[in-house]
Amino acid sequence: MSFVLSRVKKNAYYDSVRLMRIATNLQAKAGVLDAAIIVGTERNKEFLKDTNLFTDDVKSATNNDLCYVVEAESQEIGEQALILAESMLEGIGPLVMPNDQNLAYSLESALE
Repeated sequence: MSFVLSRVKKNAYYDSVRLMRIATNLQAKAGVLDAAIIVGTERNKEFLKDTNLFTDDVKSATNNDLCYVVEAESQEIGEQALILAESMLEGIGPLVMPNDQNLAYSLESALE
């Protein structure tokens, strides 16, 4: 059994490359089966329906909203992934997560 969790951030815009990078990093996290971070357009909602990532939260999203959705092995892993996605969106968390090890939160720590 898997769990699909989502959040919608109203009136938010982020660069699409950044969104794809964060989604890819979430997908690499242990216990995360799938992830998407997209704008709430009708076309993107159809994409989420096709990939079984559509939720009631996403249903109400508009073209000005950002949707982030994860499918995880457990509710707890899904919640942690959503929190991580939000921190990465806000520039607080790491943008690179190789196997959840050696996370770099700053340039200095990455160089170390």
